[in-house]
Amino acid sequence: MNRNSSSTSSASSKLNFGDIAFILWIILILALVIWTGSLSFKNGLKTEIVKANGLAWIDWLSQASQERFELSYKIPACAGQSTQLAPVEKSSSQKELQQSDKKNQTTWAKCFQSLTSSDMPLGQLRNPYTSQPVQFVKKCDSSDPSLAGALVILKILPTPTISNQNIFKPLLDGDPIDLKQQLRIFICDHASYPILIGDLEF
Repeated sequence: MNRNSSSTSSASSKLNFGDIAFILWIILILALVIWTGSLSFKNGLKTEIVKANGLAWIDWLSQASQERFELSYKIPACAGQSTQLAPVEKSSSQKELQQSDKKNQTTWAKCFQSLTSSDMPLGQLRNPYTSQPVQFVKKCDSSDPSLAGALVILKILPTPTISNQNIFKPLLDGDPIDLKQQLRIFICDHASYPILIGDLEF
């Protein structure tokens, strides 16, 4: 009786194939949960960095909104038109003045180039997904993963035919910025979906 009992307990204490497979499955599930949680945490941290980048742009552009219309403004490429030009008597002089004004007109491309130079605070910002300088794009597109961490600036324009409604267009390189601009900034998250950061006047 004792021998049979002993051999039975010894056999029952050994793990069969099903037990081993179950344990391995549990270990795999736990590893997957830990890996997914770690990945989500890293993506969340990078998204917060990109949000901080967007807020830095909002803070700078908002602060410059008044300063850039002063004659002593230190960044000419981003300067606004401070005063209205007085009318001239001769049409030829008026045409020459308009041509000269258009030639010296500040555009977003020139301003952006100045703001993102290495000696400017905004030039120090980096996209956490690429470790490269912040990239501005026309829109976030979930079908293009390379847009993760990019920023989008849209112009807020009033609708001519409908009151209290606006239309939104990308701020392009050639757009003049000599007058006040109403802008909206988005960031592209890790999946290149847009996240609204805020509106501002520039």
